[in-house]
Parts: sequence; C-alpha cells; structure tokens
Amino acid sequence: MNKTLDEIVDDVVGSAFKAFVPGDRGAFEKCDSELLEAEDLIISNVERPGARELLAQILSTRIWLAAEMGDAEAVLDKSEGFLKEFSSASLSYFNVLSLRLRSLHALDRHGDELREALEFAKDENIHGDLFIVLLEGIATRHPGSIGENAFLREKIERSLIELRMSGYSLPECAGEDLNLEHLVFAAAADLRLINQKRSMSLLAEYDS
Repeated sequence: MNKTLDEIVDDVVGSAFKAFVPGDRGAFEKCDSELLEAEDLIISNVERPGARELLAQILSTRIWLAAEMGDAEAVLDKSEGFLKEFSSASLSYFNVLSLRLRSLHALDRHGDELREALEFAKDENIHGDLFIVLLEGIATRHPGSIGENAFLREKIERSLIELRMSGYSLPECAGEDLNLEHLVFAAAADLRLINQKRSMSLLAEYDS
C-alpha cells in the first residue's frame, strides 16, 4: 500500500532523529540524503493540501542536522531562505529561528544575533512561552543586552496573561519591580518548573 505524504515525512523525520549521531559524517549524509529525497517528493506535490507544512518540517530537520554537526555557516545559509518563505506562526519557524541565532553566536556575529532577535521579538506570531524563551536565550548568551524597553515589557506581561488563561498557574509577577532581564528569567524559570511538574504528573499517570 502506498504511503501518504504525511506518513513518508513522519517516517523519514523519525528515522533521522533515531539514526543520527552528532559528529558522525556518515550518519549525517545518510539522514540528510533521505530527507532530501522526501523534500523533492513534496516539492513535486506542493499543490496538495498540507504540503507546505510538511516541507517546512523536512527543511527544519535538515537545518537541525547541520546545527548538530556544528556547521553554523550551513545553518545560516539554509535558515535565511526558510525564515523568508514560511509563516512565523509555525513551530518549525521558531525552531529554525533559535538555531539561526545560536549559529550567529557561535560565529561571533553578536551584533547580527541581537539585531535579528529583537526584530523577531516584534513579530506578533511569536508570543507566549516562545517569546519568553526567545528573550531568555538572548539574555543568557548576552547578559545585560536587554535594556529597558516598554514594548518588550508590555509583550512579556501580555504573554504571561495569555499563559495563565491557557492553564498555567504562573504566580503574579511584580514586573514593575524587576528590570526587564530579571523579569524574563523569572518568567522562564516559572514556565520550566511548571512544565517539569506536568511531565512528571503525566509519567505518574502512565505508570499507574
């Protein structure tokens, strides 16, 4: 029985995550070749419903492979086109953005890293936990780089409200009493702790 495009992508992406060994050139070339074959197949059927989302999944996985191989230049080359072509509303987009910023950092292109991060922070599709994680990454790699910014502070506070409305029991944070960087770290720490507790709860339910 012929597989659907969705099944092909699930298989090849799942295989890449299982078979790839960081630093192993042979494993990289095998996984990347299989992903490239799937990419060509999707491009030839790009008019089908959902094909672009599948293409984004394949391309983002190829970028992840390059990042795991430590090829920052390849990540920058592939991510530039990806971020222009695909919607910032997808999770694949944020994953590629994160890999791009880390690669800029690895190449000591810190000015470009900060500039692009702050540009992407203005994107309304990057909000909630993704927005907080984005700023946390910059604040971690470049302490003191996030100065007081009314727009960023307001968006952080909106993101916290959004997360509480979606079920996160985040404590009320006296944001006006914290500088922006401390507010980002506090929000990220709360999110990480809550997600960890949720994961442990799910594991307990599964084991029972």
